Amino acid sequence: MECKVFSETPISALRGPSKTLISRLLNATKVIPSPSGLPRDWRGLADIAEYNHSLLGGCLDPTASVLAFWQKSQPTIAQLIDALKEIDRWDVIDDLLQLLESDAESYAESLQVSTQPCIEDQNGEIVLTVDDPQCIENCGKPQYYDAFLLYDDSDEVFAMTILEKLEDDYKMKLCTKERDLVGGVSFEHEAIMQLIRYRCKRLIVVVSPSFLNSPANQFLLTFAQALGIEQRQRKIIPCTYSNCQLPLQLRYHFILNFGRSAKHWDLWRQLSQSIRATKVSMIPHQEVSRPIIHVEEPKAITNGTHSMEITINETKTNEKVPKMSSSSSTHRVSKLFSSSLKIGKSLFKKEKKLAKVLAE
Repeated sequence: MECKVFSETPISALRGPSKTLISRLLNATKVIPSPSGLPRDWRGLADIAEYNHSLLGGCLDPTASVLAFWQKSQPTIAQLIDALKEIDRWDVIDDLLQLLESDAESYAESLQVSTQPCIEDQNGEIVLTVDDPQCIENCGKPQYYDAFLLYDDSDEVFAMTILEKLEDDYKMKLCTKERDLVGGVSFEHEAIMQLIRYRCKRLIVVVSPSFLNSPANQFLLTFAQALGIEQRQRKIIPCTYSNCQLPLQLRYHFILNFGRSAKHWDLWRQLSQSIRATKVSMIPHQEVSRPIIHVEEPKAITNGTHSMEITINETKTNEKVPKMSSSSSTHRVSKLFSSSLKIGKSLFKKEKKLAKVLAE
């Protein structure tokens, strides 16, 4: 492919497979530097992007973080290739070239597609995703999804792993902003909110420090939490692959941590079942089963012994179980204690009288 095409294609056009390959080849630390003196790994790329790589200590995928930072300066694929040459990584260029050509072609095709600010089909259905037109044509309804995948740009490699795993191995249909949202939508976040609210059963959130630093992500997370409360269902499924301080919205959620070694359970199956799990019907409050206790007073005393009959019948009642206040509960306990004392005193008097009769 001509160098002109690469010089007109930004690195933001790189798709998941390309970024995954770059990360796999550059994440490994190289000891021998390049002829230019730069490290022959992600640190060299960080120096070219003018990114302080000391901030990435302990990061599982530093290359992805460097690319996400560099992307803000809008470099091209041609500049990426020049950077790989400067750090003497011709092997990365050779392995990556075919994927880069495919990414550039896809980007060029996307520029040729005409879009409108508001896209609407003949039936009046608002088209939000690239799957909607065909789905509306076939069945008259827009596309519905198992889950919406929300993540930060720096976590794209792990997010694409989730996407490929769930769609390829578990045959699920996921929705992402970059892949599925149609061009020309007037308000991006409003479209995402509509998808989360009406079209997606769950919201998978890739939690990371960079994700939590984004006000837009924080807003969508808060919206999904409020939506789950309104719909009385489990909406958010948080996932992480590195340690981070959880926000208040997620502090009481169970987190699927892919950064830990899971030898005794399958996290991917756990994630898929978390998405598929249906809403459990609650037992109506009016049909609560409660025991009814009948206590009979002692009927007779024979040979110095007494008997008391207690029967417990569990019945189903439509009567609403009343809620007792703390003062009411204290009063009932006090009343029950007084009754027990009276019964005890009565039994003691009768036993004392019987003993006196037997002694005579």
